[in-house]
Amino acid sequence: MEFQSSYYQSFTKDFQQIASQFNLNPDKLTVEFYTPQCQAILVEQIDGHVFKIHINLEENRIISVQMVSEPENGSAEYIKEKYRKYMK
Repeated sequence: MEFQSSYYQSFTKDFQQIASQFNLNPDKLTVEFYTPQCQAILVEQIDGHVFKIHINLEENRIISVQMVSEPENGSAEYIKEKYRKYMK
């Protein structure tokens, strides 16, 4: 797990719980923004694709997912399904 700000490192346990709750790989996460118990913006790398994930922690759901890299390994639709099940 990487952090854009060293401030977020003090919340590592929270991010591990968030990763578990939303089926994210903590080893491939970068924390861009975090407000405890409110929202998080994380970047996850999967199979050569990079996704920015905005999570509403108050409602326990993913608000949005944006692919921020050019696909190296073809379509990423199968990966997007992973996130869609946590969107309401």
